[in-house]
Amino acid sequence: EALRRFGGRPEEALAVEDSLRGLESARRAGIDCVVVRHPFTASQRFDAAWRVLDSVRDLPPLLQE
Repeated sequence: EALRRFGGRPEEALAVEDSLRGLESARRAGIDCVVVRHPFTASQRFDAAWRVLDSVRDLPPLLQE
């Protein structure tokens, strides 16, 4: 919905999620997804994620790649 409202395309977007449900939603929308782990989801597998981070502080350097 947000992409449509702002005239964006999935290939121009990046989702940042913290759960398997969020990752699955991003993937269904065709959006690459970065997952930031937290204690409640630490045991989940995020194989479909573009990247998996241990801290949101790791995100800015990743966006500069």
